[in-house]
This record gives sequence, C-alpha cells and structure tokens, in this order.
Amino acid sequence: MLGAVGRIGTCVALAAAIAAAAALSGCAIFDDEPEALESVDIPSVPRYVTALVETADYVKTINLMAKARFKDVYNLSFTREDVLTEIYVSLYDEVEKGQLLAEIETGDLDYEHANAVRRYEDSLAAYGKRLQECRERIANERKALAKLKDDLEALLGDPIKPAQSRVDDLERRIADQEEHIEYRLLFDGDDGFTMQIEAISLDNALDDLRAVEKRIDGCKIISPVDGVVTFKNIEAVTGKKVAAYAKVLEVAVPEGLYLTSEMDPDRRLLAGYECQIVWHSQSMERHEFTGWVAQVEREIRRRYEAFKYGGSGSNKLFIYSDEFPEGMRHGDNVSVTIVIEQRLDVLVVPASAVTSLRDRATVDILVDGIRRKVDVEVGEMIGFSREIMKGLNLGDEVFI
Repeated sequence: MLGAVGRIGTCVALAAAIAAAAALSGCAIFDDEPEALESVDIPSVPRYVTALVETADYVKTINLMAKARFKDVYNLSFTREDVLTEIYVSLYDEVEKGQLLAEIETGDLDYEHANAVRRYEDSLAAYGKRLQECRERIANERKALAKLKDDLEALLGDPIKPAQSRVDDLERRIADQEEHIEYRLLFDGDDGFTMQIEAISLDNALDDLRAVEKRIDGCKIISPVDGVVTFKNIEAVTGKKVAAYAKVLEVAVPEGLYLTSEMDPDRRLLAGYECQIVWHSQSMERHEFTGWVAQVEREIRRRYEAFKYGGSGSNKLFIYSDEFPEGMRHGDNVSVTIVIEQRLDVLVVPASAVTSLRDRATVDILVDGIRRKVDVEVGEMIGFSREIMKGLNLGDEVFI
C-alpha cells in the first residue's frame, strides 16, 4: 500500500518538472496551446504635479431674504374680547376709508348705551330747565330795578319838591338792586356758579356716553384709509372669541413699496450698496431688478431679550428700487444679493499649492527645472483657489 502511494507521488513530481522545463524553454506541451500575449509598455508616473498661476475675479456677496412692504401700514384689532360676528373682507381686497371691515358681539354694551343716552338726555333737559329758571330770575330782578329807576325819575320830576329822605331811600334801593343783579349773574348767569354745577353734571353724562360709544366702536374694525387688505388672521373665525388687541386685519396704502430684511449684527453694512433682487410672481414668473440699501438700523437686544430670543440683535435693512415689477404685493418674499466687495483679475493658485505655518505662507515653484520655495501673501478663497496678493507672477508654475 505504501509502495503504491510512493509511486504516485513520484509520477506527479515528474510531471511538474516537465511542465516547468517546457515553460522555461517557451515550448508548448500540447500542439493547440495558445501563444503568449505581447508585453505592453506602461508609462511611468510623474513624480510631481504642477499648475500655472492664473487670474480670477473676487466677488464677495451677502445673500438675504427680504419682504416687500408698503410705507403706510395699519394693524387693526378689536379693543375688547368677544365672539367674532363676521369679517367682511378678504385678503387683497380694496377698501375705502370708513368702511366696516369686521365686528364682534357687543354683549351688554347696547343696554349700557341706552342707559347712558337716557342719563345724558335727562342731564341736558335739567340743564336747559335750570338755565331758563336762572334767566327768568335775572330778568325779574332787572324789571324790579327798572321800576325803581322809574319811581326815582317820577319823584324827582314832581313839581312838589319831595322829601330828601324819600330820594335817598330810592337811590339806596336802586344800588342794592344793582348789586343783587350782579350777585344773580354770578350764580344764575349763563356762566354762573349754579349753571357751572349743572354743566359739570351734563359733561359727566356726556363723558359716560362717549365712553360707552367708544367701547362699542371697539367692537368694530373700520378702515382708517383707502387701501388694500394685506393681512387676515386665519385664527379669527366666526363664532369664536377674539382676544382684545389681537391683530385681525392689516390695511396698507398701496404706494411707497420697499423691502426690509434683517442681517447678522456682526456683519457691517453701510447704506448705498447696490442690490440684485429676484422676485417670483404668483404665476412663478421670474423677475430680476436692481435696488439699493437706503438705510441700516442696528438693533441691540438687552440681556434678557438676548436670553429669550437668542443673539445680540440684528441689522435691519431698508432696500428701495425704482424698478419694482408690476404686481408685486405687500408681504411678497424676494431674494437679495448685495455685492459688498469686488476685485477683478486677481492672481490665484490651487489652494493645495499653499503651505501655511503660523503666520507664514509658502508656495513651491518650478524655475528652470529647479524646485524653489517662495514666501507669498495670501488673500481670500475663490472657489477652490487661493488669492495671491504678493510673491508670484502670472504664468508661474507651482507645485500642488
């Protein structure tokens, strides 16, 4: 058994040796064996990669979203809380000054108004009656004075000389009556003390009536101007309560359109920068036009506001244009691009060509077949390239 295994191993080894010899000699063992493939030359890989110093345009922009607004906008609300009766307008409806736009239930105000009207009418009647009484008293006092003066004139005209005592008595009574009339005028005249008291009572009744009427007016929203409805609160539903002073409608005068936006307060921007603006109409038609930053308001939040809302504040931008497209409405959103810095034909190299170590930046360049390291002053990133401010020339070959 072992002898058989040994013979098989010897045959396998002999076959392997013959095959190896045939391969080394380039001879085929079998007649139909395919020929060996020809060798292919593989190009050698270069040991480095270079690029040329080129030029590019550096443009630094700020991209914002802005909202279109009209100059004169009025936020409208009810001055008391109650159930909404009806809103009579829709978004973007044109309205006239004095037009009723919405109202809520008045509750017990109608009863209060009726009582206030009754009190005012009673006070007015009482004032008129008292005024008439005062005027009649003064008229009677003046009649009595006229009679005394007539008696004195008749006495002095009597051919029989009257006693001086009678003349003195009439003159004293006339003086007393004149003084009494002055007293009546002070208390019972149109501006007298008595009438002032009545006037105060009447004014109080009128103030109460006006206060109730004002509360009733607070149950209505009246358009303050001829304009357009630019906001309608979708949470204000007929049959449900509306909170006092909660914004229900907004009416704007359709003129003086401008754009407003907010920007990070750490980014400084001055008025006068030109803007590229893109607006899409309701039909998704694209409109491009230009404008300018007219005003920048820096808003700094107090500490508690910063904690509540986040951030230290914002820069509020006001953007104007002479090219607003027709159909742009209050509340429309636009995209704004502001070019804040632009340099043309600046030198650039691939960013990988620059080596930075602390405050030093270097670039390896190829000069007459020799690799040299030079110091450069770098600027901003432009895409995947780095701006070179100083140290290289256009066309220099750099290692990357």
